[in-house]
Amino acid sequence: MSNFNLSAFSDAIADVAAAAAPALASFATHHHRTASAFHWRDGYFVAAEEAVEAGEEIELTLASGETVKAELVGRDPSTGVALLKPASAQAGLPQLPQAAAVRPGHVAIAVGSSEGAALAVFGTVGEVGPAWRSMRGGTIDRRINLAINTGGRFEGGPVLD
Repeated sequence: MSNFNLSAFSDAIADVAAAAAPALASFATHHHRTASAFHWRDGYFVAAEEAVEAGEEIELTLASGETVKAELVGRDPSTGVALLKPASAQAGLPQLPQAAAVRPGHVAIAVGSSEGAALAVFGTVGEVGPAWRSMRGGTIDRRINLAINTGGRFEGGPVLD
């Protein structure tokens, strides 16, 4: 019998996801779906570019359950990243730390938010490669492919190591 403690491993995954939850937000997309965003720094949130339409009204639902209006202040279709700025300053939002070096086989945890409720799934890093050019022409500093099955509500959410 193995000394591996599945309960302790499960708690560790849940603890990582719970620690990230305060940095997450969700919003309704123009496709009437829910997508995630995460606090990057200085009150800005990063989201998936395809989930945000220019000129649409965006309401972020924070982990606290509070809903705040946000503005699309930047987008890069070539890399699929959008930058959102809440209309009112959000004090005390945590910043997620930059990931350590990852390699194929490492456990990865995808987190998201749905109307203030935390979402989490885990899988593994399938591939880590050098910088590459996206299909839309943007440059990505490193390619990381994940073996994680997520739903649409995770779109725009971070992946944690």
